Amino acid sequence: MVVFGAGASFGGRGMFGRVVTPCVACCVLFATALWAQTPEVVANHYIIQTLPVTDGAALSSSTYQTLRDFQNARLVVPNHAVASYVNEGQRRPYDPIMAALDCAQIQRDLTVQSCEPDLIRYFDAQPNDPYFAQQWSLTDTELGSNAAAGWEFNTGSPDTIVAVIDSGINFLHPDLTPSLYVNRNELPRNGKDDDGNGYVDDFIGANTFYHDNNPWDCDGHGSHVSGIIAAQGNNGLGIAGVNWNSRILMVSPSECGGFGFATSDSIAALDYLYDLKKNRGVNIRFVNASYGSSLYSAAEFAAIKRLASVDIGLIAAAGNGGFDQVGDNLDLKPHYPASYGLENIIAVANFGLDGELDDSSNFGPHSVDIAAPGNEILSTVAAVGTLYEQYDYKSGTSMAAPHVTGALALLVSQRPQLSVSQAAELLRQSARPRAALAGLVRSAGTLDLAALLSSPDPLDQCPADSGKMWPGSCGCGVIESYADSDLDNTPDCIDGCPNSRQKSAPGICGCGFSDYDSNRNGQPDCFELNLSSLTPPPPVVELRGRRILVTLAAHPGAKLILHLKPLSDSDARPRTVIVTGEQYLSPRLKKGSRWQISYIFKQSSPSRQQSLESKRLRIKIP
Repeated sequence: MVVFGAGASFGGRGMFGRVVTPCVACCVLFATALWAQTPEVVANHYIIQTLPVTDGAALSSSTYQTLRDFQNARLVVPNHAVASYVNEGQRRPYDPIMAALDCAQIQRDLTVQSCEPDLIRYFDAQPNDPYFAQQWSLTDTELGSNAAAGWEFNTGSPDTIVAVIDSGINFLHPDLTPSLYVNRNELPRNGKDDDGNGYVDDFIGANTFYHDNNPWDCDGHGSHVSGIIAAQGNNGLGIAGVNWNSRILMVSPSECGGFGFATSDSIAALDYLYDLKKNRGVNIRFVNASYGSSLYSAAEFAAIKRLASVDIGLIAAAGNGGFDQVGDNLDLKPHYPASYGLENIIAVANFGLDGELDDSSNFGPHSVDIAAPGNEILSTVAAVGTLYEQYDYKSGTSMAAPHVTGALALLVSQRPQLSVSQAAELLRQSARPRAALAGLVRSAGTLDLAALLSSPDPLDQCPADSGKMWPGSCGCGVIESYADSDLDNTPDCIDGCPNSRQKSAPGICGCGFSDYDSNRNGQPDCFELNLSSLTPPPPVVELRGRRILVTLAAHPGAKLILHLKPLSDSDARPRTVIVTGEQYLSPRLKKGSRWQISYIFKQSSPSRQQSLESKRLRIKIP
């Protein structure tokens, strides 16, 4: 099982069927309790891996039944389950003797390669100081990640997808909404699994616990992690992520209001991502895994190894110390998934404000690759309220790992030809040496974004003094001055009209300084009827009988994220829709029911800035 970090919010199902109930005073006490508890499992649940046989044939005569299906893994319950396993799906203390007896029964089927209990894993965040008021991890030139200098090279690309396996994401947050990955292979709101991946309408991610398309964050941990990676930068709002422009794909294995998640659900999340890349062409480069457990899982190991086969890297939090809050040496006391030792795993420790490894952070000169800022990190949270309420501070290796995830996403945005192993080696080689980290992490240093993005390319074939057209190719310009002043992804040295000259398309001179194309038809707005100068009016929300009608003026740069939440009808399901057409008409609603309507309306401008309007209102169906 994986557990959510302290400093979060806990509650029952509300947004998308989940309600967030804040917990403030209890958070520190609860976090302390987490470290003291014994490992847990999901009662009656076992994860097995089978030999490659015709699906279902091997199970027809076996002594157990299949509860859920994964790729190369199955969740089963033995028929001889004893009284201590009476509560199916409930958590219970891990009993290694009982697990061994049950697995011995299951492995009487010779097609079963491995059997293990369905362990609970925990998120690696810790209590934090909510009054520390700056993003030191990005702005502090001595202790931080040297982000400002790194952004001179690159601020990310929407073509680079970063997956996050966590408690969920606040997809209504104005600093996160522009960074969401949208599944173009899925038609939203049609009730069908258009891309055939087993999830209906999963156009902004999925939840593998509920097996639905709703990765809403009930806890706040996942939203905080996501903001560190890719909160929208340079938008005049809130904070900036390490990576301003890459896209976040959230897959939540969590039960709303639960603390942590079952290994089986994290395997389902890993295989969901594997399928998206291998079979559906989604350019997922890295997965952030800010969670862990001291217990090994053969099935989870295999699932992460499958990611390696499609060149997806997993950035894992090294984990925080036990009950005494003192970090462990992972070379001696493993923490999974950071300690699986796979080539595509990068383990990250927490570098503190005192210029040393944080006392609570796990470490390992062979097991942990690098350290990154993880103390008192300001980022986005799950609250849907005033702008002030939508940011908070958290600490732990959970916060260190996404700094590295965002940095690696910047690197592959700049140099898409790099493999995960090549990117990992550049990360370690470019680390800023720290005497305090010698013998504690493999690189003996901390994340340095500028050094990473300017580091020599392992694929270079040019002589040492040769100029470069882009990383890995000889030509004009040098990598240290890889300049793209008009941000059209064409280096100035080969650009037909760089700098201040007007352009009609990347590398081509013409009208319009930027090649802005608000309706995405491949034709710059300057060649059309000045589409980008039209400002759409705000949406209109009204009642039509017992239906809610939302009218959005047709405009290529406008989009509305609408959430309908029932306040009185307990049988009604909350629904969230993305309105890009002219109208949305809700289904017929129950007479006399009361609803809360909230929305975020986004429109783009020619300079690619985005303006946002949000509103919340309540109505009663007549």
